[in-house]
Amino acid sequence: DAGTDWLSFRSRTPGALCDKWWYSIDNGSTWVEYSTEVDSSLEFTVEGLLPYTTYPVIVKARLQDGGSVIQTPMVQMRTKNYSIQSATRITLFPANATNFVTNGLGSLSDTTSCIVTEEKNGVFELTLQYPITGVKYEEIQNKRIILAKPNQYAQAQPFRIYAISRPINGIITVNAEHISYDLSGITIAPFSGSGIGNIFQNMKNAADVPCNFDFWSDISSQGTLSSVVPTTMRSLLGGDGSILDLFGGEYEFDIYDVKLWAHRGQD
Repeated sequence: DAGTDWLSFRSRTPGALCDKWWYSIDNGSTWVEYSTEVDSSLEFTVEGLLPYTTYPVIVKARLQDGGSVIQTPMVQMRTKNYSIQSATRITLFPANATNFVTNGLGSLSDTTSCIVTEEKNGVFELTLQYPITGVKYEEIQNKRIILAKPNQYAQAQPFRIYAISRPINGIITVNAEHISYDLSGITIAPFSGSGIGNIFQNMKNAADVPCNFDFWSDISSQGTLSSVVPTTMRSLLGGDGSILDLFGGEYEFDIYDVKLWAHRGQD
């Protein structure tokens, strides 16, 4: 997982004890001495993992021989290879974050509930419950970003916090909306375009501030859209007289990618 993952390693020799434990996540170039606990098995917490990265984890331990430490540990090492596909936990990021492949401000591991709701061409929001005794309680603030997987198929998505409740029985409720709602804060000057690709490009060019979002569609039908008064970018995506109203389709919001599919997903 982002930041940490766990694995267990034990000796194959019945009753054998190990008195020193290491792991490596770079094919043995660097070893982390994790413990000097004397035991036949040990659980590791592996640090420094990034999301969406596969790690060849190597674990090694030094065996004891009749109560005395073997003096040639490099010969007696027992090594095991693991492949860990790092996934993303519920992670908190600063309000100005635009890159979500780090550990940000840390994992919200004390979260008691996290639900993402996405409706077709509708709301895309996260509701999270967190205890006031949690490690990151003081870090949870309006405008900061929570990274979480919205479902079992999509990659983790950023959600910007817009409301934090007062504690009830020691638990706060945090409401956050998908980062694509930031488009509501981007004003578009009057423009026109013909065909959805041209409309998307002209809309982005007419923005009053630099726009981090990219737009795409597989819709080939033709249509012309003219915006005669300044408006927000998100209101141009959906609503009366919008791109969605003109072309139809189903939106997919994937971090900073806005995709208008003729049909999203499959039967």
